[in-house]
Amino acid sequence: MKRKELLRHLRSQGCEFIREGARHSWWYNPSLNKRSAVPRHNEIIDVLAKKICNDLGVPPLKQDNRPGKIDSICMGGVEGLAN
Repeated sequence: MKRKELLRHLRSQGCEFIREGARHSWWYNPSLNKRSAVPRHNEIIDVLAKKICNDLGVPPLKQDNRPGKIDSICMGGVEGLAN
């Protein structure tokens, strides 16, 4: 997933940017008092995006529906794997 998509999702869920670290950006969810580091790569693997969402206490971002790909790794869906 693109980093921009993940950051857009975090902002829409009420998360705020705190600061830039050496290799990561730090984000904060003020309603739950949770924070997490987001790497500054253009592409963030889906499992890491799920972990970041879980760390911040926000619902995971749904993934795309490319053939052969899990519909939503974050939601535990397996619809994309059905033959």
